[in-house]
Amino acid sequence: MDYEVAVIGAGPGGLVSSLYLRRFLRRTILLSAGPPRASWIPKTHNLFGFRDGVSGVQLLKQLQGQLDDLGIERAVGQYRVSKSRGGFRVQGESGESFTAKKVILATGMTDVQPLVGNLDLLRRRGLLRYCPVCDAFEYRDKRIVVLAQDDHGLKTARFLSRFTDSIQVLWPPSQPLPMRLVKTCMREKVKFTRGILKSVVEPKGKGTGLAITYVDADQTQREMKADACYVALGITVNDFAFRSLKGIERGEGGYLITGSHQEIKKIPGLFAVGDCVEGLAQIATAAGQAAVAATRIHNELRAP
Repeated sequence: MDYEVAVIGAGPGGLVSSLYLRRFLRRTILLSAGPPRASWIPKTHNLFGFRDGVSGVQLLKQLQGQLDDLGIERAVGQYRVSKSRGGFRVQGESGESFTAKKVILATGMTDVQPLVGNLDLLRRRGLLRYCPVCDAFEYRDKRIVVLAQDDHGLKTARFLSRFTDSIQVLWPPSQPLPMRLVKTCMREKVKFTRGILKSVVEPKGKGTGLAITYVDADQTQREMKADACYVALGITVNDFAFRSLKGIERGEGGYLITGSHQEIKKIPGLFAVGDCVEGLAQIATAAGQAAVAATRIHNELRAP
């Protein structure tokens, strides 16, 4: 085997997995297909040890530096995993391939994004939010708009209702509203507006929040004001690496189902951590799963 372990994905889950494995003196390669979702975080305050908060970029840079000190091997690109005698074959889009005894999938997920031209700027400014578990505390008693079009969006609005009474869901007119969830949300003071999003802008002047423009069912352009806008239009699990593997169990939303040591039960030697796994999509969760998976792999490789 070329490597003992291949880690696919360089977000927090993949980086922490690689950190543990290198400290266990395991021949490991880390594969990355581009900037992870965590790089969008302007600043998070719910990660232990960072009293003043930390940005996603800062956190990733610190982890990458630790791995550089340990001499981690890296490769960039899209890779696909297949079973091979004694382990796995990992093949890149340009044809290069190698073998590994074990594989950790840390491929993450992708959010469905609103169709606005200034998406990157809004994310950098922290005005578009994606994780109420992470940052709803910072928006206590603030005006919040939730962009939603399915159950995921309504559950996000309901979660936020614990923190503020000013929540407006913007829902596309073409999508039917699931009334059971809508009634639950309305009991918790969530309001609903049907409309097609046109723009999200930050008006001039410090502390003015956001102006969210939409077109209603009568084709009239209207505007809502908010302090933050949560994007909850749905997610897709990044499955390019494992799409062709048979035996992987997937739950609601396409998330991977793993065992108590993050193993894919029907494929020995395959593990998964982070946002691609069913459960709480949190940096702390991904790091814990990475520690569990890497230690299990190390012990399995030690076995005679």
